[in-house]
Amino acid sequence: MGLIPQLYRATKHQGFNVPTPIQRKAIPQILARHDIVACSKTAAFLIPMINKLQNHSTVGGIRGLILLPTREFALQIASVLKYLCKFTDLQYSIMVGGHGLEGQFESLSANPDILKCTPGRVLLHLLYLQEDRLKLSRVQMVIYDEADFLFEMGLADQFKQILTHLSSQKQTLMFSATIPEQLSIFVSVGLKDYIFCKLDKEYQLPDSLQLHFMSIANENKVLQYI
Repeated sequence: MGLIPQLYRATKHQGFNVPTPIQRKAIPQILARHDIVACSKTAAFLIPMINKLQNHSTVGGIRGLILLPTREFALQIASVLKYLCKFTDLQYSIMVGGHGLEGQFESLSANPDILKCTPGRVLLHLLYLQEDRLKLSRVQMVIYDEADFLFEMGLADQFKQILTHLSSQKQTLMFSATIPEQLSIFVSVGLKDYIFCKLDKEYQLPDSLQLHFMSIANENKVLQYI
């Protein structure tokens, strides 16, 4: 896929030996600098983002922005980002509700390259606190993760406000399990010549697939497996 050596080493170290079908579709398109809409897991956007940014920049300003619907989603991707950045000097930070502002000010002063955040907390910093602490004009890649949740929560207006602080040259990636109407409208306006990455039919689960669940007491677990 043309990954930088530090990132390739990190993926192997984490056991990411074979990309999933959707990763094989999405990652090359992202590396080719296309805007995309896709349904995939965290690694599909973190790998190309790290590959693009490569090294820590001493110039102030966020270069990779990841917008998530809730604090819990932001915390979930933190460990994946940590391991994928393990052999680089990229700096990253998290900015969500429920975390103290002083800690966020301190984190921003360290000049992070990547910011994981919820829209509301970003706007709090941009509109009501000192805007010069959070600079988004240098963002090269913005990611909307769990985008359907973001729009179902009625956050479209917040996105429009955040967009006014971003460069028109940014690359935009949207990852969503579904495409609700509001998201579809936003994609048609906010993304340029985007590519929709989806699985071919041979990789999709058949409609006839049936799932069966069984509750097993711990002491009987081995016998039930047999």
